Amino acid sequence: MKKVGGLRDVRRIYDMYDVLGLDGHTDKIVCPLPQHPHHNYTPSFHIYSAVDSDGHTTQRFQCHGACGLFGDVIDLVGYMHIPGYNGNNPEHVRDAVGLLSAHEPVSVPKVRARKAALPQNKWREYLPPGSEVITYARKRGLHENTLKHFKVGQYKHYMSMPVFEEGVLKAIKFRSTLPDAKLRFWAEKGSAKALFNYDAVAYKEFPILFLKGEIPVMLMHQLGFMACAPVNGEASNLLEEWANILAFSRRIVVVGDNDPNPRTRKDMQEKARQRAEILRADLRFPPEQYKDIDEWVLDDPSAVEEIWRWLMD
Repeated sequence: MKKVGGLRDVRRIYDMYDVLGLDGHTDKIVCPLPQHPHHNYTPSFHIYSAVDSDGHTTQRFQCHGACGLFGDVIDLVGYMHIPGYNGNNPEHVRDAVGLLSAHEPVSVPKVRARKAALPQNKWREYLPPGSEVITYARKRGLHENTLKHFKVGQYKHYMSMPVFEEGVLKAIKFRSTLPDAKLRFWAEKGSAKALFNYDAVAYKEFPILFLKGEIPVMLMHQLGFMACAPVNGEASNLLEEWANILAFSRRIVVVGDNDPNPRTRKDMQEKARQRAEILRADLRFPPEQYKDIDEWVLDDPSAVEEIWRWLMD
């Protein structure tokens, strides 16, 4: 056993990556703790650094999934090997420290690879966007650099918007640029339910807007916000998965719409409340006179400041 002078030394000397048999570049994995009910393969277990009371950096872990456990390297070993482990029990802690001296890497559940139903270069077929999409985007407040950032293209009179998760193309959403089109939205065959702008918001600490629609996400990105939106539906199990990948955010704000039809508005706002509950987020709406957040920010110069207050207050 390495010679140490106390618990603080133990926390500084022993490495969670060694305990778990991981390389030093992985900070999110499927939770390895036996207390965690593994109903899926969502990587909800995170390793991060924290500064202790002496100003030294130590490793911490937290599971944002079903078990919700957290702690240091001593707690990690305790939860893995000591039945009923309690970090406030001195005997449990002493036993966990002893186990650290002869630990062997545990078997960590592997993250299930995300399946790609779409040809991964399919989105490139729609580049570059033509004049119809560029003109429509300008009307919606979007700059050409924003279209380039989100890899927006064009198919006939439709704006194409690819959706990636962990670099994998999950969907391509199409939106008509014509106001009177019979088919306003559709998706490429093989597209899955996904989260638009996933890679920008997953496991990040900054505040995040959870919106309804890809264009609002692009517009808010252009204004300096981090935002995401569901694509092709949002089953409750997906919302729970997204709650895990957004759990590091200092604050999540779900933004609902004010549909002009009273019945539709009531239904949509109830769904927004349910969404906020699952995501453990705040719920906000634009002022009554605006249907959605993008209409509001394009018309009201004070909107951006108010939205920042939602996220920072």
